[in-house]
Amino acid sequence: MPEFSAPLKEVARMLDLVPYLSTHSFISLKQLAEEFHVSEKEIAKELTTLSMCGLPGYTPYELIEVFFESGFVTINNHDPLDMPRALSFTEIATLLLGLELLRNSLEGELPGISDEISALTSHLSQLSGGSVTAEPDSTIDTVRELNRAIENRTAVSISYHSTSKDQVSIREVEPVEISDNDGQRYLNAYCRLAQGFRSFRVDRIAIIESLGSITQVSNIGSQTSEPIFVDMQVTGNRRAICEELGVKELNESGKVTLPIFSSDWLIRNVVAASPAVEVLVDEGLRSEIRLTAARVLALYS
Repeated sequence: MPEFSAPLKEVARMLDLVPYLSTHSFISLKQLAEEFHVSEKEIAKELTTLSMCGLPGYTPYELIEVFFESGFVTINNHDPLDMPRALSFTEIATLLLGLELLRNSLEGELPGISDEISALTSHLSQLSGGSVTAEPDSTIDTVRELNRAIENRTAVSISYHSTSKDQVSIREVEPVEISDNDGQRYLNAYCRLAQGFRSFRVDRIAIIESLGSITQVSNIGSQTSEPIFVDMQVTGNRRAICEELGVKELNESGKVTLPIFSSDWLIRNVVAASPAVEVLVDEGLRSEIRLTAARVLALYS
């Protein structure tokens, strides 16, 4: 039997309190605490929580009535909780999603509980007539492998599906970070094939194989092993830009100094976010950004 955490033990006790108190009315608070192996202060806290439980609606007519101010405990209005409850479509969907999140968070731990969650999920899906199902995030294993590669500084070989070319290619990459943008998760990595930094949508990565430790940082193109600090001004779309550039804090003025390892990466991101972000002071970078933007615009003329 797995050892539950304190919150789980508290929930389990409260579930046991209702049937126990229904057959042990006017039991003393001290005796009740001894019966459940907790202090009187702890049992009083859980009885207070129990008094706020009941059926949806949560008016005084649906809540459990618990009285213990006199030092003796009585419980009323608990009978409705013994009645079978018909779950709505929304309630079933919410339970399924919550159970799936709980199962994914276990990550192989407590297999007995995972099996029980699977059985309950299957039963709830049947109650919905199959119209509600909860599928695990297909990228969980991929993200776990990529995070391991980032932590251990190992290069990996990935099978990547490019939707623009509608073809699958094998890439050798050196993972840097995983970021989120517009509801999608991306791997930012140095691609040895492209000889530059690229972003790969995680849900389009199929196969990952480790290529061993990265002995030295790739130094092709504009990448450096030491960071270059660039002063920037963010004037709009602050949240998306901060997430894309990895800015943790941005003051009201919108000015930030960003450490970068690749001018190519910075130029692509500034052009993509234009005109909501601007590089300050560094005329060399500003000139390259202007030229890149001009080349991009020329493609549409």
